[in-house]
Amino acid sequence: MATISDADLRSVIYSPLDYTRSEVRFIEIMPSTTNDQWVSCRLKTMELAEDVRYAALSYVWGDANTTDDIVVNGINLPVTANLASALEHIRKNGLPYNKGIGKLHHLWVDAICINQDDVQEKNNQVPLMGKLYANASAVLSWLGTPDSKQLDKALQIIHDIAPVIGATPDGPGDGRSDELTRAGFEWLNSTLGPSTGFDARRMSPKWQPLAFLRDSPYWGRVWVIQEMVLAKSHWAHWFVCGDASATFAEVYKYHHFMGGIGETIFPAVDGYRAVSPDQALWKEFTKTMSELRGIDMVVALGKLIRPPDDEPMLPVFEVAITIATYCSATLPHDFIYALLGIVPQYNIKMDYTKPVKEVYLDAIAASLNKTWLYLDLSGHGFNATNEHGLPSWVPDLTQLSRVGFRDAREKRGPPFNIETLPPPQIAASGALRIHGALCAHVELVKRIDFRSDNHYSNEKALYQLCVDYLVEFFGVCEALAVVKELEITAHGYRGRLESSWGPGEMAGKVAGRRPLQVLFDVLDWKRKDSRNKIQTFFGLSGLSLSPMAWAFFHLLWQYDGLTQEDEECAKTRLRASNLGKFMATMFADYSVFSMNAEEIDHEGIAASRVELEMFVSELRKTTLFKTDIGLLGIGPPGMGPGDLVCVVQGHGLPVLLREVKEPDGGSHLEHVGCCYVLGLSNGEPAEVVKNGRLKIQEFMIL
Repeated sequence: MATISDADLRSVIYSPLDYTRSEVRFIEIMPSTTNDQWVSCRLKTMELAEDVRYAALSYVWGDANTTDDIVVNGINLPVTANLASALEHIRKNGLPYNKGIGKLHHLWVDAICINQDDVQEKNNQVPLMGKLYANASAVLSWLGTPDSKQLDKALQIIHDIAPVIGATPDGPGDGRSDELTRAGFEWLNSTLGPSTGFDARRMSPKWQPLAFLRDSPYWGRVWVIQEMVLAKSHWAHWFVCGDASATFAEVYKYHHFMGGIGETIFPAVDGYRAVSPDQALWKEFTKTMSELRGIDMVVALGKLIRPPDDEPMLPVFEVAITIATYCSATLPHDFIYALLGIVPQYNIKMDYTKPVKEVYLDAIAASLNKTWLYLDLSGHGFNATNEHGLPSWVPDLTQLSRVGFRDAREKRGPPFNIETLPPPQIAASGALRIHGALCAHVELVKRIDFRSDNHYSNEKALYQLCVDYLVEFFGVCEALAVVKELEITAHGYRGRLESSWGPGEMAGKVAGRRPLQVLFDVLDWKRKDSRNKIQTFFGLSGLSLSPMAWAFFHLLWQYDGLTQEDEECAKTRLRASNLGKFMATMFADYSVFSMNAEEIDHEGIAASRVELEMFVSELRKTTLFKTDIGLLGIGPPGMGPGDLVCVVQGHGLPVLLREVKEPDGGSHLEHVGCCYVLGLSNGEPAEVVKNGRLKIQEFMIL
């Protein structure tokens, strides 16, 4: 067999392509009489036309230093071990096919069909990858050879359950049926048996493969998204591990079924406890079984890249944000370049020599008038590194999991919008020119350091936060005055009690509510407007609160996690003799609250307190703050006193800006992050501007 030095290896294997004819290479795998031989294949150059029949391989490259040799055009070529295993599988089993596409003989594989040492060829061929996957008769997603994670068993389970949950060749289908959901649940329960939990380390062995499939790195590879989105048919796209396979249609239907589990009411489950093993398993599904990450995104993008004639194409940076939320990339450029096959109309040229800052700014400029600015995904207030020198308002696609204050409200008011204002623009310096209004300055801040792994620690931290808020933010005398005024008003007195707060601050701080009710509204800002209120709660009654607010009330009233020293300290700070009653009164009208000792459900209350703790754990790494006009808000961990609370054109949440001094004596504004401010986050500032009490100004944000 011929041998050649590594330096000239690829130049011998590859002949030049005619770029003017859109030529590409395919491989044909040669048969072998034994599995011990290296995989041998030959390259075939063809024009990329719509009538060319071939399969395209999608896979994770794996460790570039772990390689196996194959033979290409008679020359030994090292490829990653994962690719070599895929080629060995195809040599043994052939390429997947169905009656609709027939047998295929040609395969496109990026690492072999593109000369990886020829920069000019890569610059020409990589942009064709989108077309290559879109035109492929079939796509094969290789998940590797079977190992301890048993992904082959997971795929077999998905393939076997597919007809039970309604997967048909007509398409994956988005519809859900309670009957099919229950049938699928019963099939899984009878086939796999009970599970102990959905952490793979604590799960019964038969369930583990599904959890490992959910956590597979395959779903997080940015180039894989393009490959899955562009596949012609969900039934001509196979996921393969060893000898097991499932189509994308079957995988999606399984994913959709898992999502439906939590939305289907199972008889006799009361919401807090299950009374049979089957119901306990159902409860585990509803709370902890994650769906396959990114699959919904793939289906949604597949629809959005082929919109009806009257709908605009998806903006490129919006696609990048969506993909970066789920995926990682070896190079930060790839969050843009890996999706050019999905949104080719923006005419962005691949150039890996460009700084990341320029690549992202080009993509944002192409999307600026078609999408949000994503200020909720950027800012210097998250203690993250800025190794690419991005402007503070530009999202770092490599750090979306660490950076951002997202507007996740289920119900939200309109964004700040003044029709006469010009659209945002990007200056040559990379600064964002945008119009808005300065509403307030940050005066006091308090870091919220809840943890994600300690229930009792978080309960104590929440209780202590309430004490600190009453003392440091509100003032004990003022809190007592407000509560007393509300109670007097409830009895018909319409006067106003005097306090040391000015009327503007009093209005901003209280707005007719008790001090801890205001605090809880800010902490529960994402869901407070969508929670239903109930009048009874496990034997407690007399108040109209959401279940989460009831749990908060019970914590304030009956918390027993303080040491004697901590309790005495809190009593002294609050000037309270009965700490529980005092704290409860700061949140709700204790005089109308009642308890039926015979009906108290301690287990139900305990379960609700756990849900409260899960809720507060979401608040970790945030900051509670008060403005100079008495408004209460919550924002990113790195915000501080003096930051400017502003509203800007087209954005729903207020933004925090910071004036940064420059060495020459000048200054510029930087984006710290978005925030929620009670009284500024539901369209109120636009009305204040119309009334002339806020002035519009231009912000230049670097």
